[in-house]
Amino acid sequence: MYFNNTFLPEFNVRPKPELENAPIQVRSDRLSKYSEQGKPLVGDDMDLFVLEMAAEIAQAYWI
Repeated sequence: MYFNNTFLPEFNVRPKPELENAPIQVRSDRLSKYSEQGKPLVGDDMDLFVLEMAAEIAQAYWI
């Protein structure tokens, strides 16, 4: 509720815009495999996923 400012009025909560840290979806165009519910990545696929996603996250925050 904090990220979307969807608190009911009785909560009397007003998020500070400067403290918002809204989640963002991160995907890499270089990956062809992602984990799915009940089907986690393993081995080399997981290693590649971690490396590529770490690079995507770093790029998103070094703009």
